Amino acid sequence: MFKKKIKAIRYLSRILFLVVIVATAGLVQFHISLGLLILAIVSGASFCGWLCPFGLLQDIGGEIGKKLLKKRYRLPVKYQKFFQYFRYSLFTLPSLGLGIVFIYDPQISLLSLLSNIYVSIGAWMVLIIFVILSIFIDRPFCNYFCIEGSLISLQGILRIFRIKRDKNTCISCGACDRVCPMNIEISNKKQVNSINCINCFECLELCPKKSLSFGLLKLKNLFSNK
Repeated sequence: MFKKKIKAIRYLSRILFLVVIVATAGLVQFHISLGLLILAIVSGASFCGWLCPFGLLQDIGGEIGKKLLKKRYRLPVKYQKFFQYFRYSLFTLPSLGLGIVFIYDPQISLLSLLSNIYVSIGAWMVLIIFVILSIFIDRPFCNYFCIEGSLISLQGILRIFRIKRDKNTCISCGACDRVCPMNIEISNKKQVNSINCINCFECLELCPKKSLSFGLLKLKNLFSNK
């Protein structure tokens, strides 16, 4: 029963976090907080799936896309692996004198708006563009451009809890692969070790055989994953 309510609970948790941000006028510095670090160590990039305000906007765009479009676009996995890790290279931007790029970071822009801080027209446009893109592709900003999401993912590289697959009950239908907003291959894994997993649990909710669960890391499956 709980798994069937996961999506509703995720939307509620993110809306409540938005309320907290607005109520505290942006004093909640979630991207550098101790609580976020602890969360990353325990369960990886769960913040991205359960609290991130801009992730919420992209998911809403995704829901609109599912209603309006017959088919939404998914990058082939072999290209996804390359482009998804592109966001980690963005850490080099400040050292290259390109810190101005952060001014147009839509996640930062959204937080600024919620905190009554001025946002340039250019930043507004970038924010709107990514929300529109999310209608056609799952979480485009999270997948390929989010620097803070990358930092959280790296902090959770040795996370204690992960999504696990019971190969004895799995029928390899691929439903989990198709529903994953981060385009991670789950159907051939003993446990999901990808640092890009945001623990949205969409796969758990959709799995017809309930072969997926969320539990403690198994070290023996950390490197031998099939």
